[in-house]
This record gives sequence, structure tokens and C-alpha cells, in this order.
Amino acid sequence: MTPSEYIAGLYPDLHEDSVKETFYITLATDLTSSTYFGTKMNYAIALRAIHMFLLSPDVLRSYGQGGFITGMSEGNTTLRFANPSVKGKSDLHLTSFGQQLASLIGATGPAISVSSDENGLIAQIEDVD
Repeated sequence: MTPSEYIAGLYPDLHEDSVKETFYITLATDLTSSTYFGTKMNYAIALRAIHMFLLSPDVLRSYGQGGFITGMSEGNTTLRFANPSVKGKSDLHLTSFGQQLASLIGATGPAISVSSDENGLIAQIEDVD
């Protein structure tokens, strides 16, 4: 499946806006390693694209939020959350799609095996599913 086909099934609202979908797929493609994800790359791209779309200021404003929720209070009790302004892998917990990508990152990755030959050591990188 293509990233667009995954998005159509996972988050149709983004799929319906072809300009935004193309933008976020392009951005996610630039940030996603084909070596790392192998056959799951298109799925990883789709998850990252939806995640980034959901964190965009326009989407947050459409849900009535001016930014991230950093805490909440009720009565005399206050609860503060971790600072989500740090970008990278650390922001994946902010959306369910980011959490799925974090799970995929944890379950997927290259394995390295080392063997030797008459010329010295050769590192072979194998894709692990």
C-alpha cells in the first residue's frame, strides 16, 4: 500500500485534502528511513504524516486549542504534564498515531552482523521485520 492509501483508511480527513496530504507525505518521507523501516516504510510514513498533521497549529486551533495542554487544575489539585515542545521522537506520545509509530520504531530496526574475510572485517546490515 502507498502512504496515501494508508492515510485514506487511518485518517480520512487528511486524505480528503490532497494538498495537505501531499505536503505531509513529502515531509514524512524526508524524515523516515527506508533502511530502518524496510517493507514497513509506507506505513511509517503514513503514521508520521498523520501525527505531524494533527500537531499542526491549524488543526490544534480547529479543536479550540491554542497550543499544547501543559497542565490542568480542579479545585485545589493541579496536574502538570511534560513539556511537549521538544521535537523529534519525544513528541510521538502526543497523538495515537505517533504512539503507533513509536511502537513500530521499537519493534523494527536494522540488525548488524559482523563477519571476517581475508581483507578484514565486513559489516553487513540486514533488514529485520
